[in-house]
Amino acid sequence: MRVVLLMVTLLASAAFAADAKTKTTMRTALHSTLWLQPYLVSPAAFRDPANAPAIKGHLEVLANLEHHFATREKADAATRAIAGMLGAQVRRSLTDFNAGDPEPARARLRSLTSVCFACHSRDAVATDFDDTEKAVEALRLPPLRQAELYASTRQFDRAIAVWKDALARPAKTDAEWFEQTAALRQYLAVLVRVKDDKAGTAAAITEQAQRDGVPVFFQHLLDAWFTEVRVWNEDAFDARAATPLVLFKKGAALIADADLERQVVADERRFISMLRATAYLSAALERAPDATWRGEALFFLGVASAATQDPLLWNLDALFLETCVREQPHTRIARRCVTRLSERTWLRWTGSGGTDIPPEELRTLAWLRSLAAP
Repeated sequence: MRVVLLMVTLLASAAFAADAKTKTTMRTALHSTLWLQPYLVSPAAFRDPANAPAIKGHLEVLANLEHHFATREKADAATRAIAGMLGAQVRRSLTDFNAGDPEPARARLRSLTSVCFACHSRDAVATDFDDTEKAVEALRLPPLRQAELYASTRQFDRAIAVWKDALARPAKTDAEWFEQTAALRQYLAVLVRVKDDKAGTAAAITEQAQRDGVPVFFQHLLDAWFTEVRVWNEDAFDARAATPLVLFKKGAALIADADLERQVVADERRFISMLRATAYLSAALERAPDATWRGEALFFLGVASAATQDPLLWNLDALFLETCVREQPHTRIARRCVTRLSERTWLRWTGSGGTDIPPEELRTLAWLRSLAAP
C-alpha cells in the first residue's frame, strides 16, 4: 500500500533543498499524521465528540501542506501536484467530518496515512512512536486494532506478534471471520512487503487453513494464496540486490503474468503476487524517484493496488492513478492512468440499483481527463 512521493513522508524527502520553514512544516505534519493513528483505527474514538476539536486541528495542519508547497519557489511541479492532491483529500475528509459523517472521512484518511507510512516501511522504528503503547492502553483497543496501529506506525514485530495470537483465536460468527480475513490480509502484507519472508508467509497461511470451521470462501482464498507462495518459493529473485530498473521490470512482469491490467475487478487469488509487485515497484521508485519509467510504475501500482488494498479502506488504487496523471500531464501514460481510473470509478459506484457516481467524482474525472489530454 504505498507509492513514493505520495504523502507526507514523501514530501519531506522531495527532490529540492528543504529550507528551515519546509523542515518545520513537514515535522509538524508528520506529528499530526502520527497523532491521528490511534483514532483512525478506532471508529468509536474517531466519532467521540470529545476528540473532535483535536482531530480537526490536526487535519487542518495536513490540509495546509498544499498552501506551503504552492509558495515554495524550489518545489517542483510534481511536489506541488502531490501536495495539492493530499490537501484536496484532507479537505474532503474535513467536510465529511464537520457534516457529522465521520466514517467516510476515517476511511479516506486511513488510506492516505497508510500510504504515507508504507513509503518508509523498511525504515527502523523512530522515536516518534515511543508513545504508541500509551495510546493503545488509553484507547483499550481490541487485539486486531492494536496490531493495525502498531503496523501503521512501523512497529512491525509488535504487530506480527499480536496478529499471530489474535488470529489463532476461534471466530464464532461470519462477522468475526470477515474481520479476521481482513486482518490476515494486513498480516500477510507485512510478511511479504516488509519482511520479504517466504517461510513466514507460508506458515501463516497454513496455520489459518488448519483452523476449525474455516468458511468456504476463506478456504478457497487460502488455497490460492498457498499456491502463490509455492511459486514465490521457487523464484530465485533477490529484491534486496536488484537495481531499481530490475525491480520495476519484475513488478511489471508479475502484473502481466496475472493479466491484471485487463481485469477491472481485482482477482484476489493473486493477492501474494500483487503484494510482491507493489513491494518491488515501490522500492524501485524509492531508489530511483526520477526514473524515466516513473509514470509506468505509478500506473502499475494503481493496477496492483486494487488487488491488495484493504476492502475497508478508501479507494487506494485511485490515489496512485491520480498521482500518475498529476505528475505526468499530457502524456500517453497519463491517459492510460485516467482510463483505468475511470473504469475503477464506474465499478466502485455501480451496484444492484445501477450506476450512481457522485457529481464531485465526475468533476474530478473530467478535470483529470483534461489534464491527461495531448
